[in-house]
Amino acid sequence: MMTSSLVSRAFLAALVAAPLASTGFGAQQFAPVSTDDVAPDSGGSSGTLFRPGQDANDSQFLPSPPPLDQIPPLPMPISDPAQPPSLDRGMTFHDALSGETRVLPSGPPAAPGAVQSPYGGYPGLGAEWDEELLDSFGVMSPAGSLDSFPRSANVKLAMRFTAQNGVQYWFVCSGSMQDPGVVLAAGHCVYMRTFVDGSGSTINVFAWADIIYVYPGWDGDGAITPPNGSVAYDNWGYAFGTSYLAGSDWINNGNFDRDLGLIRITRGSSRNIGMLTGWYGWAHGGDCGVVQGLGYHNFSYPAEPCGGGLHTGRTMYYWNGTVDSCPGNQFRINTPGNCLDSVWGGMSGSAMYYIDGSSRYAHAACSNGAINHSFGQYCRLWGQFVTDMETFEATTRGTGEDWEPLRFRARGSTFVQAGSAMNDLCDVAMVNATNANPPTRDYRLRVYLSTNNNISEFDTLLATWDYNQYDFGAMASVNFQVPAPQIPCNTPPGTYWIGVIADAGLPGTDLNDDTDTWDAQQVTVLPGPGCPVGSTYCSPANPNSTGVPAQIAATGSSAVSSNDVTLRATSMPPGQFGYFLVGSNQGAVMPPGSQGFLCLTCGFQGCSGIGRYDEVSEVFSGPTGTLAIDLTSLPLFPSVPVQPGETWNFQAWYRDNGSSNFTDAVSIFFQ
Repeated sequence: MMTSSLVSRAFLAALVAAPLASTGFGAQQFAPVSTDDVAPDSGGSSGTLFRPGQDANDSQFLPSPPPLDQIPPLPMPISDPAQPPSLDRGMTFHDALSGETRVLPSGPPAAPGAVQSPYGGYPGLGAEWDEELLDSFGVMSPAGSLDSFPRSANVKLAMRFTAQNGVQYWFVCSGSMQDPGVVLAAGHCVYMRTFVDGSGSTINVFAWADIIYVYPGWDGDGAITPPNGSVAYDNWGYAFGTSYLAGSDWINNGNFDRDLGLIRITRGSSRNIGMLTGWYGWAHGGDCGVVQGLGYHNFSYPAEPCGGGLHTGRTMYYWNGTVDSCPGNQFRINTPGNCLDSVWGGMSGSAMYYIDGSSRYAHAACSNGAINHSFGQYCRLWGQFVTDMETFEATTRGTGEDWEPLRFRARGSTFVQAGSAMNDLCDVAMVNATNANPPTRDYRLRVYLSTNNNISEFDTLLATWDYNQYDFGAMASVNFQVPAPQIPCNTPPGTYWIGVIADAGLPGTDLNDDTDTWDAQQVTVLPGPGCPVGSTYCSPANPNSTGVPAQIAATGSSAVSSNDVTLRATSMPPGQFGYFLVGSNQGAVMPPGSQGFLCLTCGFQGCSGIGRYDEVSEVFSGPTGTLAIDLTSLPLFPSVPVQPGETWNFQAWYRDNGSSNFTDAVSIFFQ
């Protein structure tokens, strides 16, 4: 890892000397505060039975891209050595939903020297794996541990553009998280001027992206087609945005010196995933001599085919080194032009950052290169960009409190038997990704089981937990512990999702109060013993030769239409046969030769009012016995069906060392 001793002393001196006022809203931003493991103060399981959800996916009206690995890279723009220096430092804002486009006013030129953000980003909620090594920009290697920072702060982007010919095109780029809800990218990833298609024709676009999907630390698995797919988007899910900033001179003139852009993640219907992944600090300024004394790092998703099965767009790559030159407002690295040692399509927008102590600062983003890949250029951040970025971030955060639950995850196994609890706690990150400082308050989470990955109040309520009188502050990230959820006993085996809904009474939008799609936990429910039905009586039975009384229980449903009742007798002597009994009345009589009480009364002489499940297939051998009974034909003489509104009683008789005995009894009122 680079330490502060590897950062140029002149650069650090410039940082210290630079006035913070030049960073716009930087001094007003709140740094994130994480709180670990807050346990509920009260609440409990609901005890409700399973019911299928009736809800549709909230994201069904969003445009779905092709499978992520099949989207072509946005062509890497070819460097233009003849382009004049940019005199327009300004930025342009665009909202793709409303159609609003606004040119932002430019302030005075930034103070000379180098400036970096007041705090060096945020490592998120994953482990920090800071093993970057300093080389020359040589051979890229696959990045490992994508669930750790700083890898988690790097994203793959999928954007849709509508060209002037009316045709829609999907492309992929790279980028990096710059705040909880803001992504740093290349300007040409948010505003496309033209591109050359596969036939060699130039396609005029001159338009902003319709929508951009953001995939932090994507591991390359699965055919990702959000928002409607049920795939877990490892490692950090996805988000999307439709509001952007880009350099005005890039938009108007295609000037690479202003080829930077920002994406605002849509609040409410999307997620402030930066609170999970972390993000980089920023830096701008510094003369070329200072810059060349720094070591830089870069993670990206190259997706332009180059042979050998490389650059599929599924792999995040990492490389690092030093800058060779600084033409205009760009950093240039000279490259040999091979697959893993040069700049390729798909890398556009990826951050070039340096390390100062334990902090990382994005200083530039991948922008353009040579047609023969002999060099690649990264557009550096400039003063006006940073000023407007800070404003963009502050307005994205907002000053109104807005809590959202993110990434509900099980600590233990995701396989659980119906009628049982999961084998460990679950965790959910409750975040307030705003600059609002909320008062001390109570928080409530409701836990749901869903047949799809859209958690809603139409699903099966598993539990309600209260977290009382906490003061978490602005930009808070709190790990709420959720006790192991109990799966309803009547849940059919299959694939489900568990998630939470935060109390709708919390301030902010209700659209992000539930854990949807990737941040719900997928679980597999295995067959269980079923739900207990009926009530026991005549308990406890007389002890048998094992020294304990035998017991009976019924599971299933008391609804006659379900025809789902299973009897189970336990704690009987091993190897002794027995069978179940049924009767309409209750009683208590010890038959001759028995050590226990018959708790079903005889309707008339010969006890023909008691039915016996004594067919060969129905007889059991201890110590346990199980029988699924047929409610359409109780074994009386003649057989009778169970009717709604009737009460029937069940017991088991068994041999016991030359004598006999009985379990206790269970009475079921059928509906």
